[in-house]
Amino acid sequence: MLSAKKRGFRKEGSQSIKGVTVSISELTILRLQCQSIFRKPSVKTSAPLAGGYASPFRGRGMDFNEVRVYQPGDDVRNIDWRVTARTNKTHTKLFVEERERPVFVMVDLGPTMQFATRVAFKSVIASKIAVLLAWAADGHGDRVGAFLFDNTQHLELKPLGGKKGVLKLIHFLAAWKFDRTSEESSKNFTDALLRAHKGIRSGSLVYILSDFYNIGKKAKSYLAQLARRNDVVCISVQDPIEVAFPESGYYEFTDGKNYGSIDTRMKKNREQFISHANDRRSAFNQFCTESGIHHLSVLTEDDLVKTLQLKLAKKTSLKT
Repeated sequence: MLSAKKRGFRKEGSQSIKGVTVSISELTILRLQCQSIFRKPSVKTSAPLAGGYASPFRGRGMDFNEVRVYQPGDDVRNIDWRVTARTNKTHTKLFVEERERPVFVMVDLGPTMQFATRVAFKSVIASKIAVLLAWAADGHGDRVGAFLFDNTQHLELKPLGGKKGVLKLIHFLAAWKFDRTSEESSKNFTDALLRAHKGIRSGSLVYILSDFYNIGKKAKSYLAQLARRNDVVCISVQDPIEVAFPESGYYEFTDGKNYGSIDTRMKKNREQFISHANDRRSAFNQFCTESGIHHLSVLTEDDLVKTLQLKLAKKTSLKT
């Protein structure tokens, strides 16, 4: 287990830089904004440890209980055809609401996430979305776990119930320190997905927050395997400049140490950028569709709560 005292984490009490890093206080207060991300259930369950809401994703959130003779009013979709054929009497499967469902957030804090032209770094937006989702999960009685990673380090937080899971996530997000001297690599994204594939039990709900720039063929394979056993939601965090290329001009940029520039005055350059960006997004969308993964995008300038309400409801057929 990594701790805040080890390399890669800011010391307790260190100040955050607005839009560049996050603080414990700004993540904690998000609890007041997350209440309406998911709707409450319309039907209560009698199970004493049942979660506070039905799964927003089809096919999850229910445990098989038993088989009994079919009765008028039973859902015909739950008929057990094997037992029916063996006994010559129609039988139906009974289910109970899942007692607990771990919710995991995977947060990419790597080099390409340390970028912004509007509002805040993509890593900051991803951290805030992760905490909003974690607070919402806690409010519905779910345990919260996490996988945090950049190009040099990994951190796994096991699912915890109550506020403990969310507060632990907040602590490590606020303490995370990105090493700007390290080289960019896609290996850690692949390693993080492999760890998630091995460490997350079947039936969990997994949110992955990234720009997905560094997701290679092997990483996609692990992601597809993860989605076969769990509900996976990929949330692409993008800066507006990555979606709509800037107007013709000469732009300078910096990572705080090195400086560079980009000239968009040439039509050919603009067209190449737009074509490459569109192709990359289309390819990832197609991969998600083929793999049964829910995919949505968020811009750094979006109202995060409203965007999550709208897009999660749309993707999962929920009304918030």
